[in-house]
Amino acid sequence: MLLAVVHEIPRAGLRALLCAAPQVRIVAEAHTGPKAIGACQRHAVSLAVIDQQLPELDGSATACVLRTTSPQTTLLLYGPSAADDAAIQVAGAHAGLPSDATAERLWRTVELALQRSGSGVLRHANLASAARSLRQLTAREREVLGLLAGGASNREIGAVLQISEATAKTHVERIASKLDTRNRTAAALRFAALGLEPE
Repeated sequence: MLLAVVHEIPRAGLRALLCAAPQVRIVAEAHTGPKAIGACQRHAVSLAVIDQQLPELDGSATACVLRTTSPQTTLLLYGPSAADDAAIQVAGAHAGLPSDATAERLWRTVELALQRSGSGVLRHANLASAARSLRQLTAREREVLGLLAGGASNREIGAVLQISEATAKTHVERIASKLDTRNRTAAALRFAALGLEPE
């Protein structure tokens, strides 16, 4: 995957979320249009996330070039108006992801893009095995997972459930262990990506 996003903070955030899935490998990053085009030519990129606001050559123009120079690459337009059908059509992209998208939407959009490219999917397990994993959780852990999937911190989880921050952290660690995930982000996003909600 190529991550062509202008600013470091959103690029780092996207990188962290996407790398929570073991099937995703970011092979290159770029912060200008020409660098994104060059990266796609140097690497076998199945999916490219292209920022609309790339300098030197904007995201739409960059995507148009990539449609010709890297036809094997699925193009995902990213930015404030990236979900607009007209913007996607002008860029020749395959899908769009607004910059204010939730983590769940990010994973769903990337999953569909990866399915199109034939490089695999983000799902670590199918719905049946995911449901079995959920049943391992206690009622309290399912409550915590629901808040975790919504982006709550340990402190926020503790405040909502009226438990200490340390207790919330313990619940999060147990959830990650039971779901066989590497971290809290992967635990939450795995189930968000599957469209499941804690009972």
